[in-house]
Amino acid sequence: MQPLPTSADIDQPASLEIKEITDPEALIPVSITTNRAPVKTAWAFVVSERLGFDRQEALSIAHVFVHFSSMKHALMLGNIYNKQETKEAEEEMSELPDGAKWIKKKPEPAWNGNKRRRDEPKETEATQSSQPWVGLLRAK
Repeated sequence: MQPLPTSADIDQPASLEIKEITDPEALIPVSITTNRAPVKTAWAFVVSERLGFDRQEALSIAHVFVHFSSMKHALMLGNIYNKQETKEAEEEMSELPDGAKWIKKKPEPAWNGNKRRRDEPKETEATQSSQPWVGLLRAK
């Protein structure tokens, strides 16, 4: 076993100052990768507090919002849960007001042979994902 490094052994930044980028043109090449759950939780918490809920209620609302939106997303993808988990998630979603419309089944193929139907939209980068905004945000 090796001893833990001392503070002298660890490279520490010279400054903890945060330099904000305020020029919009300088932000164009910048990209950030993050998990959506903490961002959605923070957003729902702030919105709930601004709507007048106290801190405990706002945290609870944010947690439920992220739980159900994550479950809905997993059900839409179709390959996240096993059969039992899928059944339980669909039952939980169906208990919501208008719960049946939250559960999206995989659509039937909208083509006959190799021809597209007239009402079928052309498949684009944005429609290939369950998150249509991904193509707009230059995601890889």
